[in-house]
Amino acid sequence: MENNAQTVRAGLRTAYFSVIWMATEFAVGLYAGLQAGSILLIVFGLDSCLEIISGGLNLAIEKRSQWRVTGCYSAR
Repeated sequence: MENNAQTVRAGLRTAYFSVIWMATEFAVGLYAGLQAGSILLIVFGLDSCLEIISGGLNLAIEKRSQWRVTGCYSAR
């Protein structure tokens, strides 16, 4: 059970890192696009915004279902 819980925590850390990375892409892409007047960079930043939404939803769903399956969730 502990090995499974460690795997879940590692997966969640990876998902959190991914969402943070996408947020950075969004900010840099949007800022650079606005500064350069580049539609392509602005769209890249907006695409990253959609990835943040999907990654966040995926993270929330996975977090909830993995806690149920592995019993990692501890009530406060």
